[in-house]
Amino acid sequence: MNKVNFIISFLSILLLGLFFVPTVNACGCGLALSDMKVFNALKETQAYLMIDIQDKNTYNEMPFFRMVSMDEPYDVTIVFPIDGIPSNVEGKTMPAKQFLEDYKINIAEKHITEQSFSGLIKKVSKDFEYSSSSVFYLSNGILGLGIGFTRTMSGSIGAISKSARGLGPIAHFEFEGGSLDIYDVKSMDTLEEFVKTVNITLTGKVQELVTKYNNYYVAVLYLKVPSALSADLRNQLKLCPEQTERVKQKLQEKTEFSYMEIRDLIEGSCRNPLQELINSVTSINSNLNGTLVNMKFQGTNQFFYPTSIVNSYKYPITEQKYFIRTPTNLHINLDSSKIDKTASFDSERWYKVTSTEQDIKGKIVNAGIGIRFEDILRSINQAFYNSSGWFVFIIYLLIIVLPFLYYRFKVEESLTKGEIGLIIGLFFVGGLLLTSLVMLIKKKRKFALTLFSIWVMLLIIMIIV
Repeated sequence: MNKVNFIISFLSILLLGLFFVPTVNACGCGLALSDMKVFNALKETQAYLMIDIQDKNTYNEMPFFRMVSMDEPYDVTIVFPIDGIPSNVEGKTMPAKQFLEDYKINIAEKHITEQSFSGLIKKVSKDFEYSSSSVFYLSNGILGLGIGFTRTMSGSIGAISKSARGLGPIAHFEFEGGSLDIYDVKSMDTLEEFVKTVNITLTGKVQELVTKYNNYYVAVLYLKVPSALSADLRNQLKLCPEQTERVKQKLQEKTEFSYMEIRDLIEGSCRNPLQELINSVTSINSNLNGTLVNMKFQGTNQFFYPTSIVNSYKYPITEQKYFIRTPTNLHINLDSSKIDKTASFDSERWYKVTSTEQDIKGKIVNAGIGIRFEDILRSINQAFYNSSGWFVFIIYLLIIVLPFLYYRFKVEESLTKGEIGLIIGLFFVGGLLLTSLVMLIKKKRKFALTLFSIWVMLLIIMIIV
């Protein structure tokens, strides 16, 4: 395998996370090799992957992850399988926000939402819900508008107030925050044999994973994992060791907690450091530093990322995102896993993968006419999304106009010019309800029923949505 293929595999595994053996834990980077104390202290809050395809035979594979220790800072060794050797590896620490912005992932997510039919339906529904109260108040004339304005202002004011020891690596890469070694295990029977050379006991899911990837190269990542707390706060937690261990255990099991759960967990003399620990481990703080590894591959149209390892993790990752980006003249065929949603903008096409049931494995191909046509359809969908207010307007127009059309052509009841003028004036003052009452008194019962039915429909819509 060439060096380019190697890098792709390396980046893929890197994101797959610290996978703990026997009674150990895991993150998004591979098989973590350490004693049980370290395993139980590690927690990953964010795991992102971007496969950036440059041309038909060149691409970068970039896993980004933020991992912290709930105890002391640790040096962690992570082993993961890769199917080729990268031509170059670059690594650095950076805030998650910078990674998402520099590689346009936030923009891609926005376009993916706007170019999907489900996103369009949600947008129209949201706009319909937002406008329902205003339309109903409008249907009640000046009085209704006054009530609606008062409620809107009070709501705004309320919101403001709440406001590998036996083998030598065939490649070695150094980068900020760690280093990476690549081992050629083709001369060995299985990846399992290699893991045994570093004194790792295999059981359960880890044994299954090692067997599954026994024909792959081995990448070994040495990473410095920082502590979630300062030295001062860690010292404070030594005053309540039992409670601290209880909180750590809960943090290993869950990524979200209710207010009452947090209150029960931290109550006592160690409240402040425990609160900080929970916040640091569970919050998606895009301003905190994580680790980015950029693996560069050349001379191959094959890519691979073992996402299915995530399903064997004992402890959940708070947030995961997987994206593949290509120029619009290229496309991808996946042999395993599947594309969830797609978007195209700025002469690039983005594929979002959400399923981790299978590894991401596929090849780069030319984009055919069908793929280009789908790009056009998504652009049309996005135009509808950005003009969703017109859909809401048309819906309300039909709700109001259709009953009048029915009355005009199907009901044998006429209105004089004077009655029409009276209706306009009454609607301006008191809206549909007052106008329907007056028309009922004037024995225009069917027209009164028409007005009242529109008022009831608008009321029901406001209540339901």
